[in-house]
Amino acid sequence: MSARVWKLDCVRTNIYKELDIFHAGATHDPGSSTTRPPAPGLFEVLSSRLLEQWKNQDHSESGQRFISIAQANSDAAPITLPVRWCKRNVEDNCRSRDSNEKLPDRSSIFLDGTSEQISAKLLPHMQSTISHSDYKEPDALIGPTIRRALRFAQEGNDKLFAQTLDLWALTQIIVSNRNDWQYFSDSPRTQPGEPRQATTNMTASGGPEPISQESSNCITAQLQAAAEHRASTISRTVMIDLERRLERKEKCQGFETFLVGVLLLNCVERMCCAFQRASDEMANGQQHWPLGKPVEYYLDQAVRFADFLSKLYKMRGILVHVRQKPGNDILHTNPSIAPLADEWLGELRMTSIKEVQIIQWFVEPEARVEQFDKLCEVQSDKAAVEITSRFDGVIKKLHYEPEDMAQVGK
Repeated sequence: MSARVWKLDCVRTNIYKELDIFHAGATHDPGSSTTRPPAPGLFEVLSSRLLEQWKNQDHSESGQRFISIAQANSDAAPITLPVRWCKRNVEDNCRSRDSNEKLPDRSSIFLDGTSEQISAKLLPHMQSTISHSDYKEPDALIGPTIRRALRFAQEGNDKLFAQTLDLWALTQIIVSNRNDWQYFSDSPRTQPGEPRQATTNMTASGGPEPISQESSNCITAQLQAAAEHRASTISRTVMIDLERRLERKEKCQGFETFLVGVLLLNCVERMCCAFQRASDEMANGQQHWPLGKPVEYYLDQAVRFADFLSKLYKMRGILVHVRQKPGNDILHTNPSIAPLADEWLGELRMTSIKEVQIIQWFVEPEARVEQFDKLCEVQSDKAAVEITSRFDGVIKKLHYEPEDMAQVGK
């Protein structure tokens, strides 16, 4: 826990300074609440690398066109973005742009615009995607949480919810891959329900040009970079506004604030997966990690941030207290005290965990521990988690060995 967090009726810390993964390229000015102009983030660097590789190949730039893009399975209208295409110098079959001839063969295609320009169109598309009634989020926890958060944001005009949903939408772009995007002709559907056909061809000035795998990879990298650029600002705003809400205990809006934390931590978890995936791909390709701190720094910091946020929520009494329903394992809470939380748990249909496998211990007998110190890591049928101490004290005995199965609560 930050030394500036006091166990009093207040919160004295800058939450956003506890987490760097959304603005990994930024540099904080010590003693200031602002940051110096940020360096490019991880995905901005990776996108720039791809573009530089193309520029170093034998290409001749051939002009600008437009392409329509949408997330796969999205019911939202596609967005139209300008692209540049570069013909590889294999054969000269490209005539003047004004001659209405087809694009040259074997050309490379990439988005033509800054991260700000791309994200200005990309974010509304994702907002429309996740707010549509047919949107399916595969995560059993996050799906109902997104639907409830959308309802709160719309009915209560809650700015913090709206910003958190924007951050979550941008995170989905950052963690996407090229198979998550579809390209359309330059006459896309503009109204929901209107038929449209996805294609690997891009129509421009008279003919289709196949979008190669390398072009698709580069466009995806540019979308990720644009989303990361926008998320670096929104994440800071979300955490500052969350801090202000926690400072006003009487206006904390307990369950709503709890859901903000759930979505924020889900964003952090997915960003960690994206960082780890990028690190593995660079290691396999013998590429240099571009950030000043190793990937392990961001992953470890994310775990500490989750503990940090949990402690703040416990201090404010915001966490949802659950129990089993009589006769089954489904979790619920007291509907007379927290009706909204009970409805949410009913949608989740989460069951209790009866046993776990001990993966490793972080303590030994006779070790002194304090509240929230890590005790062990366990694996359930749902996930691997770290168990922390509820009290200050001394470890007298470890009743299980690593790989043993332990009954929960015994």
